[in-house]
Amino acid sequence: MSQLDPSAGRSTVTGNDSELNITITARRSWFTAAFLTFWMMGWVVGEAFALLMVFGSGSLGISLFMLIWLAAWTAGGLASGATLLWLLIGREIITIDHQTITVTRSIRLWKRRVDCETGMVKNLRLDSEPKRRYANKQSIQGILSSRHQGVLKFDYGVHTIGFGLDLDQAEARQILDLISERFPDLINQSRD
Repeated sequence: MSQLDPSAGRSTVTGNDSELNITITARRSWFTAAFLTFWMMGWVVGEAFALLMVFGSGSLGISLFMLIWLAAWTAGGLASGATLLWLLIGREIITIDHQTITVTRSIRLWKRRVDCETGMVKNLRLDSEPKRRYANKQSIQGILSSRHQGVLKFDYGVHTIGFGLDLDQAEARQILDLISERFPDLINQSRD
């Protein structure tokens, strides 16, 4: 029987009186990472074969079909590669100060960032039922996830911004409580 450490979360919080920095590592799924690694090996072989077919074929019909297939295959491979990198080294960095909330999803050099003026932020909350792409299955969330996804959400004008991808509810509640202590104006405000 394995012992679960109740204090071992995925988030790290640092900061001072005027700034809060929250870093959340991606949820690790070693089985999925291993599967994607082997799938990517097959993808490379398929990509090389398709490139040979496109550039080595004399027939326009076969080349046009292979070009279309290659575009779809390449897009699928890039998405799978981004998912694999997210599983291995992905993280979210949330920085809150009195002027801005910045939500960054990062896999080293590739970053997706949303900056929001704190004065326009309303109703920072825990999403009690985060939407899943597939009703009864875990979907992998990561760098390609939309800005709406996350267990913690806030309203920014007419937009909803999310962060805390795949966080457990208890850990998300702890983060929300920390933010509430430092920046009480962001919590549970209704729209004007």
